[in-house]
Amino acid sequence: MSSSGQAFLAAYAHAKVTALAATYSLLDRLKTDPSAMANKQLAHAVEFASKAITIEKKIADEARAKLASVGPKSAEGTKLGQFAHALYAAWSRAERVAYLRGSADHPMLAGAASSLAVETQMAYADLDAELAKSTVPAIAKRRERLRKWIGVAPPIEATKSPSYDTLFAHIADWNQTLDQTLSGIAKDLDADATGHDPRPAMNLGARDVKGNGDELTIDVTDFLANAPALLASAPITRLHLRGSLDGRADALAGVAELGRITVLDLGKLKLTDDDLIALLKSPYLRQVRTLDLTENQITERGIDALAAATAGVLPALESVGLQLNKAHDPSDQLQFVDETTQAPVKTDAGKALEAKYGPLRWLHPHD
Repeated sequence: MSSSGQAFLAAYAHAKVTALAATYSLLDRLKTDPSAMANKQLAHAVEFASKAITIEKKIADEARAKLASVGPKSAEGTKLGQFAHALYAAWSRAERVAYLRGSADHPMLAGAASSLAVETQMAYADLDAELAKSTVPAIAKRRERLRKWIGVAPPIEATKSPSYDTLFAHIADWNQTLDQTLSGIAKDLDADATGHDPRPAMNLGARDVKGNGDELTIDVTDFLANAPALLASAPITRLHLRGSLDGRADALAGVAELGRITVLDLGKLKLTDDDLIALLKSPYLRQVRTLDLTENQITERGIDALAAATAGVLPALESVGLQLNKAHDPSDQLQFVDETTQAPVKTDAGKALEAKYGPLRWLHPHD
């Protein structure tokens, strides 16, 4: 039997297809409007959006296909999914209108922006009311986060403005966060379905416990103080550290409980090359398959140290997140070979590392 969260995700994947279908309809109307096609900028926007829709529809269809085999769905998961997909669909349509409207001042787009702003607000109100009825304790916290985020939603109806570029960037960022928040609700439903009690870990400083208790988010300070008790309280294999490392890499490297961690998230910890090098002296990282080092202060020196230590310290390593560091990510980068297909392309930095240290699995996460 599938969990509540799986039921939610099934409806949520359908939301993306619904939103894309609505956008197709809008684009078709624009293409048949003589005044719209007379505007070269708008014609370009239509072409661009059509390509993006083709790609997103393929991704959404693949997601739906993977979920097609799930069993009976719980009533709560399905109902929440219906309301969440209405919100996401409305917002996705509004995002497309915002893009098109930024390319041309067209009456149709102005009207669509205003009506979608109202539709989005109503869809959120419905979801909020349904979240308030949820029997899953973690949903209450998620609802509060969503309410705060809704409070700073960018004004879709005002997308034609002198500061359009900044506004649209805000809209795109907000959309990504909405996506993550709704997915988080699904995870909370999944966690509840397992029957795992997160309270022991929460009492030891955990910010969040997910899945069947195997995924932990916690501040570095609390983890270092309570690691043995934390890992005794739950079957933790995925660890997300938050806060700042503050020169405590040696202490972290000495935590024996890291020996069962397969996913280690050290993103946004202000990690330096020296911190990374100190951590790579740990004998407890041999099970780590995914290492997230995004948004730190790592340079080519740190990446070189990671490559040199991979075989001995991190033999199971399959992927490393290195985006938004001082050094460029040496991993293979995806590039479009046509409108719907991407293929990995090796970077010069990655080639240089393998020439020096031999094959490195984590440079090729898409293989």
